[in-house]
Amino acid sequence: MTDYITGRSYSQVEIQEYIQSQNIAKYLIEGCIELAKEKPEKPLKWLGEWLVKNNKRKPLVQAPVEEIKKE
Repeated sequence: MTDYITGRSYSQVEIQEYIQSQNIAKYLIEGCIELAKEKPEKPLKWLGEWLVKNNKRKPLVQAPVEEIKKE
């Protein structure tokens, strides 16, 4: 498979190793189970939003201490 942005080619093994190392299949399976329960009108949009909302690695965003004191 070729990355159309960088032009780099990836082997099936590299792709599978990356998917396994990042637990992508686990998250997709969880999302697809919820998708099947919900049966939304726009399933791909719903799944994308679900993945963003349920991102277990989502960074916590906090305002700098100075901004909190100003309020």
